[in-house]
Amino acid sequence: MKYKKLLQKSFSRRAALIAGGKFVLISALISRMYYLQVIRADHYKVLSDKNRFNLRVVLPHRGQILDRWGAAIATSKPSYQLVLVPELCPDTNRTLENLNYIFPLTTFEMKRIQKEIKKTPGFIPILIKDNLSWDDAAQVSVNAPELSGVSVEVVERRFYPQKEKTGHIFGYVSPPSVQDLKKNSLLSIPGVRLGKTGIEKSHEEVLRGKPGSRQLEVDSVGRLVRELERKEAVKGKDIFVTLDIDLQRYVLEKINGESATVVVMNCQTGDVLSLASSPSFDPNKFISGFSNEEWKQLVQDTKSPLVDKTISGQYNPGSTFKMITALAALEKKAITTKTKFFCKGFIELGDSKFHCWRKHGHGACNITRALRESCDVFFYEMAKRTGIDSIANMARKFGLGDLSGIGIENEANGLIPDRKWKIKNKDQGWHLGETLISGIGQGYVLTTPLQMAVMTSRMVNGGYAVKPFLVRDNKSDSYATEGTGFPKIDISSSSMEIILKGMNQVTNHPAGTAYSSRINMYGMEMGGKTGTSQVRRIHEEEREENYPKKIKPWIERDHALFVGYAPVKNPKFVVAIVVEHGGSGSTKAAPIARDVLMEIQRRNKKYST
Repeated sequence: MKYKKLLQKSFSRRAALIAGGKFVLISALISRMYYLQVIRADHYKVLSDKNRFNLRVVLPHRGQILDRWGAAIATSKPSYQLVLVPELCPDTNRTLENLNYIFPLTTFEMKRIQKEIKKTPGFIPILIKDNLSWDDAAQVSVNAPELSGVSVEVVERRFYPQKEKTGHIFGYVSPPSVQDLKKNSLLSIPGVRLGKTGIEKSHEEVLRGKPGSRQLEVDSVGRLVRELERKEAVKGKDIFVTLDIDLQRYVLEKINGESATVVVMNCQTGDVLSLASSPSFDPNKFISGFSNEEWKQLVQDTKSPLVDKTISGQYNPGSTFKMITALAALEKKAITTKTKFFCKGFIELGDSKFHCWRKHGHGACNITRALRESCDVFFYEMAKRTGIDSIANMARKFGLGDLSGIGIENEANGLIPDRKWKIKNKDQGWHLGETLISGIGQGYVLTTPLQMAVMTSRMVNGGYAVKPFLVRDNKSDSYATEGTGFPKIDISSSSMEIILKGMNQVTNHPAGTAYSSRINMYGMEMGGKTGTSQVRRIHEEEREENYPKKIKPWIERDHALFVGYAPVKNPKFVVAIVVEHGGSGSTKAAPIARDVLMEIQRRNKKYST
């Protein structure tokens, strides 16, 4: 009996311990279930949905860039790319190993992919391979069960059908930089391309559009079951530009591979019809990639094919600047149409000689003859009477020394010097000799070809401060579109008439420097001004040895310049040309201007009928 009581007591203690243990375990289980199903319910619901649903960003179609007649300059075409969505891939290492049997991945590629997986949100696809063929895309689909999280996406690839003809102006697109990604993480999505130069960059927001989204139901290996919801992307806007691609092609044919630049403008509306910089580059290469040899050749070329000379090239304008000096002198009453200076081939100032391009001089010249025959001595004397500050003020009225506002990055300001500039930048006073050489467009004076075209437009359109336009809201109907609305420059009409008379005689008077390049067709005649810009100073000893006439290395030859307009009566079109190291403006640049101005007038008649 006593033993039985002891057994019951032992059993009760053991039962209590077991019961207590069970209670603790059940309590812990209940607590855990409460935590998971009540407290953390929302969190695990999201995780559960992610195993079944996938949110994809839909990239918008990038807007096209079209010329004034609708010809494509920048467009897009479909391309296949291979991507990996980390959140749909349970074992990324295994998936990459399986993928490696289909598409061998280099060690560098593997490290890049793994690095991006760690730093990128799981729902954002990681680019594995770009520009896949149709056969490659099909092979991925066949092996989909072993490639969880991997898919082939159809994306847009930028294409530039005009190739080198428009490389500088419109630029190119490429993947976002590190700085871009810091601003917007969505830019890391494969297929996103941003404008890096030219119109592609300056109008990036307009061209890019706005992304959309897709909510997808997927199976255990990430294959699409169905689309649940879609928010459409907003396509980027198409941009019409004032450029005429056929004219651009014609201009480049006339340049014929020279290191040169040509700007063609409608002087009444400001429409830029051609911006040609040669040599150029194919922007498609920035999409497909350069070989090491191709890139090395491009960056080492002495003719600078990567530089847009139309807006970034800065040149001494030479004699094309003489109209500015003449206007400043006429407005200041420093000279009149009756003023004459005698040119004996040079002018002396102290111990220095300032030479005219014609060794034995021009004799007695008035303002019209000085412009027609480009007499340097006349402009030395005129600049001396006028002063550098007056010349600089006049130059700025005509758009020199400042950005044109055309809306392309890397546009250069040029340089119009005066006394204040010299003190501020050189910590020196201005010298009279510097006024003389500035008066003929040498020395510190620098302009871009686009600025030269703007200057000429303002001179020949009646004195209106026209500005250049490259991008229009809508397609222009014709070259004949007029009605500028630009403010009038405060210059007397009598002074402008004197300048136009001289420019007319440059091409249409037998003694004019560009008479051999005149347009003989009635109603299409052109006016203009030749220029020759020295790239190095010729010392007196070299001049005595007749160095200017010697055959020099290409890099030491003068630049050839010409600014012109047509028709002479009621001018509509202007052209500004620089042929680097081309020698004389009358023999190298003026013939190109003649052909271009004839062509643009032919096209104008065609489009206006």
